Amino acid sequence: MSALGGLGPTIITVMWVEQVLAFAFVGLRLFCRTSLTSKSAKGGADDILMVATSFLMLGYTIFCTIAALNGFGQHAALLTQDQFILANKMEIIGQTFCIIGIATSKAAVAAFQMRIYKKKWQIIVLIMSIVAVVGICFFCALFDFVRCNPVEAVWNPFIPDPVCFVSTQSFTLLSVSLSDFLYAVLPWVALWDLQMPKSTKIIICAAMSLGVFAGICGIVRAINLLGLNARSDYSYETVGLILWSSTELLVTIMTACIPCYRELWIRLFRKARSDFSKQSTAKFQDSNRHSIPMEYGAGTNKVETSIYFGEGDSSSDRAILQNGEQVQGVKITSDVVVNVESQETLST
Repeated sequence: MSALGGLGPTIITVMWVEQVLAFAFVGLRLFCRTSLTSKSAKGGADDILMVATSFLMLGYTIFCTIAALNGFGQHAALLTQDQFILANKMEIIGQTFCIIGIATSKAAVAAFQMRIYKKKWQIIVLIMSIVAVVGICFFCALFDFVRCNPVEAVWNPFIPDPVCFVSTQSFTLLSVSLSDFLYAVLPWVALWDLQMPKSTKIIICAAMSLGVFAGICGIVRAINLLGLNARSDYSYETVGLILWSSTELLVTIMTACIPCYRELWIRLFRKARSDFSKQSTAKFQDSNRHSIPMEYGAGTNKVETSIYFGEGDSSSDRAILQNGEQVQGVKITSDVVVNVESQETLST
């Protein structure tokens, strides 16, 4: 029987909505990289890592959903001991998927930037950051399962006299904050001297610096890790932690994918501008084309005449002609087209 209640429905709703958005952003990234870019810019290690991140996030969402169905999100006093232990265990397993997903997401961002930068020092900085972030995240994931003796004490606070080490807050803070801000600042240093319009450089660097928002989420998540010390009410006090962890993964995926949409934005903008230009030209021509019906005669000898006149596309003429007045020996003229229709052939 399901023990869903409290903040459980909120956990499930938020995490699955974020999961759908993550798959949508990664799917659009793969479409742009495989269908819209040149062969030299097609999928690489960064895309593989981003796909892996989206599926690790799926594992996190699934285990947190199981935890919520078993009472996670409610106060411990409202749950049976078995429900409390199982809910905590599923959530901690989910956190393992999340921590590894954070490592792959940061590595994906660094791998993407390595495809752009050419200087040796820039590549070295990125490689060192990948090693540091991946190492710290994997250590944190492992540490969650070995920091207590016996191991069951990690998710079961009812075990008497367990021996537990400190939490992983400091390691996680380093892994999420420093790397995100590094990846946000580096584009401005590495790309600013490129020979391209200043506005273009600003747009590209800004797009590649969106990871700063993931860094902010990481700091908030690290603060919520304080909830790990609330062992007596773990199932309720750490809800903020798992939601901020999911949000951090989503924001990292989104901010890492947006720069890959550049070719799509360019094509959509060009098409929209072309369609707007065609519509504007057609409306201008139609608005300056008039018809004056005229009739001659009566009865069966009636002649119908329509006179059409208009400027058409006269934008170039207007540069040298003003209000039909003569300018330097040139005078504007208007074309008149006369269509004559007869209901019956006139007799002579």
